[in-house]
Amino acid sequence: MTAPDMTACAGWLMRHLGAWLILLDHPGLPKCAGAHRPDRPCDGQRGKHPCGRWSRDSTDDVDLVTAAVVRAGLRNLGIDCGKSGLLVIDEDRRGAFAAFAASVGQQIPVTFAVETGKGTHYYLQQPPGPPLGNSPGAMAGRNVDVRGAGGFVVAPGSVHASGVVYRPVDSAAPVADTPDWL
Repeated sequence: MTAPDMTACAGWLMRHLGAWLILLDHPGLPKCAGAHRPDRPCDGQRGKHPCGRWSRDSTDDVDLVTAAVVRAGLRNLGIDCGKSGLLVIDEDRRGAFAAFAASVGQQIPVTFAVETGKGTHYYLQQPPGPPLGNSPGAMAGRNVDVRGAGGFVVAPGSVHASGVVYRPVDSAAPVADTPDWL
C-alpha cells in the first residue's frame, strides 16, 4: 500500500480499535528498514520488523503516525497490543484456533478478526487484572501464538512477505471480551 493508504489505515485503527501504532518494514523495499541490533541482523521475515524501539515509539497520536508514514514512505504498521489493551490470538495455520477451541468444548467468540498471510488474527480485549502477555499456554504446539502486553502484531492494511494484504474479516465487528476458557 502507498503512504496515503496507510495513513487512512492508521486513523481507522486508532478510532476503531484504540490502537497504539508503530512503523514496520515493508516487503516491497529493496532492503529491510527494521532497526536491528548488530548481533541480530534481519532474519529474512520481511514486513514484520519494527523501524525503531517499538515499545518506546508506539503512539496513539494520529498526527505523529501520519507524519511518520508520509516521511518514511513505504511501510507497514504494527499494533502495540499491551498499550492498546488487546490480546491477539495469532494462528499460523487457518483453523488452528477453532480446532483448539473445539478441543476444549468451546467456540471462538464473534470478534474483530484479520486475515493474514498464513492464518487469522483474533482481537480480544485484555481481561481485568494483570495484563496477559505473549505465552500460548495450553495452545503451545498448535500453530497458535498469543500477543498481549509486551507484544505487537502486524496491522490490517499491511503487506505480508507473500504479497497478501492483511484484511479485516468484518471491519464493523467489535472487539470481544476474552472468554474465561481462554
